[in-house]
Amino acid sequence: MERCKLTLAAELLMKAARDLQTARTDAEYATVILVAGAIYKVLEPLLKANYLWPRHVRISEGAGRIHEVLEKPFEDEQDRRDFEKRIYQRQISTYNSLKHAGKSNDPTSALDDLIVHGDLKVAARFLLEDAVYDFELLTTRCSLPTTFREPTGFYEFLSSDAWREPDQTLHS
Repeated sequence: MERCKLTLAAELLMKAARDLQTARTDAEYATVILVAGAIYKVLEPLLKANYLWPRHVRISEGAGRIHEVLEKPFEDEQDRRDFEKRIYQRQISTYNSLKHAGKSNDPTSALDDLIVHGDLKVAARFLLEDAVYDFELLTTRCSLPTTFREPTGFYEFLSSDAWREPDQTLHS
């Protein structure tokens, strides 16, 4: 049986949003983080193929511009890219930490990499919000593949904030 990854990502996004509303434990928040991260990995190349940038990238670039204005200008373009890469990596560090232990080229490092740092609830909300934004960008600015079959109520879900608590907007 074949399934469209984009359709599955849309279904997972709606489920993760529902799950986040009732999440109370670290395991429940971690599940939302992992699902939102997987959705991001499906959407990112589709957005970039259409010359659009995921929210994580846009935030990193914005942080670079703010840093340059408030702190100091970058020495060169490589310095700017390195700064933006560090910001980007911080945004997805909880997701990356949860999805594996250690480094693939050093199996002994897994024992030293069993602690997840950060607030899982905040990370779950942040990553889910980014996934909603990226999906909305993809569906409004790109031609979707013919294999994509949107779940019932998907476009209404994207255009609403019903899944988000009013005081939980992390970045808009």
